[in-house]
Amino acid sequence: MNKLIVISHIICLAIALSFTQVQASTDRSDQSADKMRNTHPLDPLTVDEIRTVVEFLFQSKKATKDTRFALIELSEPSKREVIKNQTGINRQAYVLMYDWKKKSSFEAVVNIKGRKLASWQKLKTGQPPNTYLIVERIEEIVFKDPRWQKAMLVRNLKNHDVISLWPDLLPYQRLNELNGKFIIPVMALNNNPSSAKARYLNIDIQVNLSDGKIVKFIDNEVETKQAQNARQLIPKQSSHSEDPAFYQAGRNFEINGSHLSWENWRFHFSVNPRRGLEIYDVKYVDNGRERNILYRASLSEIVTPYGDPAWYSWYPSDEGDLNFSNYALVPTTENDVLPNTVFRPAIIHDAKGNTKTIQRSVAIYEKYSGLRWRHYQESRRAKDLVLSSHFMVDNYDYVASWVFKQNGSIVVEVTLTGMINYGLTEKQSVEPGELKNTKNISNTLVAPGVFGPVHQHYFNYRLDFDIDGSNNTAAEVNFTMLPKEPNNPNEEWFASTTTIFNKEKQAMRQISPNTSRKWKISNSNKTNQLGQKPSYFIIPKDNTFPLPGVNSKVRKKAGFINTHFWVTPYSRKEMYAAGKYLGADYTGEGLPKWVQANRDIKNKDIVVWYTLGITHMPRPEDWPVMPSRTISFEIMPFGFFTENPALD
Repeated sequence: MNKLIVISHIICLAIALSFTQVQASTDRSDQSADKMRNTHPLDPLTVDEIRTVVEFLFQSKKATKDTRFALIELSEPSKREVIKNQTGINRQAYVLMYDWKKKSSFEAVVNIKGRKLASWQKLKTGQPPNTYLIVERIEEIVFKDPRWQKAMLVRNLKNHDVISLWPDLLPYQRLNELNGKFIIPVMALNNNPSSAKARYLNIDIQVNLSDGKIVKFIDNEVETKQAQNARQLIPKQSSHSEDPAFYQAGRNFEINGSHLSWENWRFHFSVNPRRGLEIYDVKYVDNGRERNILYRASLSEIVTPYGDPAWYSWYPSDEGDLNFSNYALVPTTENDVLPNTVFRPAIIHDAKGNTKTIQRSVAIYEKYSGLRWRHYQESRRAKDLVLSSHFMVDNYDYVASWVFKQNGSIVVEVTLTGMINYGLTEKQSVEPGELKNTKNISNTLVAPGVFGPVHQHYFNYRLDFDIDGSNNTAAEVNFTMLPKEPNNPNEEWFASTTTIFNKEKQAMRQISPNTSRKWKISNSNKTNQLGQKPSYFIIPKDNTFPLPGVNSKVRKKAGFINTHFWVTPYSRKEMYAAGKYLGADYTGEGLPKWVQANRDIKNKDIVVWYTLGITHMPRPEDWPVMPSRTISFEIMPFGFFTENPALD
């Protein structure tokens, strides 16, 4: 493929990189976020803890001026420790780092209070462990260069908020070496053009990532039209007279640090630099008794495979390869949520180990959600509690939400919006005037001269169930028609069949709408008042099947999309569906590799993994900004209660 065509296809990939820094502050203003003090052993690292860890690594000579930090997060204590003692656990930090001079990756676990190493390991790869570090390195080098600053002045681009610098690198492609140095071309893109062609800044840049220098900088000085702000393409919000109270249920919840109480729900929440918004220690107060449901639930990985041959091989992993929060977390705006929303900040870090506080990172609000229940002349209006965070990954925007319901359910949602990736074409129409059958259409004309490629989005969730205790059992429930026989001559009857999973490989399952398939997680050691095992269902809603072939690169790198449902024994080392490391030298990791051991999962401390997906063929209606689309699944009680918990 011609290099210029490839570049034109990549033009949207870096739209949001700079925007993640707009609302971020440096260490000096981070102290306000430390008010979210630790109230639970799984709470994220504070500003002081991150600072202590980074200072220790430099002082102990484990980090140098050439070290960059790919990930700094809490090293999760054992579940046994947490359940036994929530106040006396020694907190530790996990650190993934890369030395550009040595071309080496390292990981460390640091005892924070004792300021000492708990572990230290050099990884096998000589490549950066994720693309996040490459992008951060490029910006660090280019933005301070006088030639760049002059070029921006000529173009009347006064700050870097509208600029993205993107490496000319396909997903998980190894960096090329020249005389032992990593040299890479860089694409300079304007994020706010009035047309696709206006995105190019006509600057030819090559960067020596190893030495931190620009080795080629040619400003072609092509006359560039003043870019129109993308907001001007979108009509201003019209005034409306709806009463906000119609949508707003109130603020009937309490927050203490990371702990939230609403109705009968009790849980903790936080923002992880890689996983984004997560919940943990989730309980329900049932007749005055707190009952465990989830130990921890979080987004585990994202992958977006593209399917258009006219595009190119592109399947970014927005979470593990880019650090979802560090790269893409953005503040919530007033139009994202309802009035009276309560906000909480998040503490993340940059590649140099400096902390940032992003205000309004978690939005918490009540909303009315239709009918709770009704019979004859009696009914109740339902209200939900919503926790959401907003992420802008290049062209796409995601809203990740946990929705708690009065009926004991939790709905897990992802809302997709933003701008599609697009390419340029001289073709003004893809169809003649008449309607006809078509075949193998992999893109759609969305505007004159602009096409959008077909693609899929996959989100894998890690759900560590502890239903009334840690030992749980997973099963599958299918509904089928009963066979024709004397007592069923007209084939009227149907029933459910439950299959208990004993081993990991047995639990690798796909959705099946024709059998209303769902999965049940139960505590077989307890019973409710009816003698049933307390359980929760996972109810599929929107979903899709992987369209790339089993031998495709994306299926080898992100094999969690092979099935929708997985079950593994609990392990602190198994947090990410595609594996802990997503650099160029790692493939075939994560769930497909772990389940080969075919471990026992019946009546064990188990973790359920659910893959949620959507196939998107862009439409003219998706241009220039996509209408939002929400996909979801539900975690619903079945026998956990002995009557409707939403009666009051």
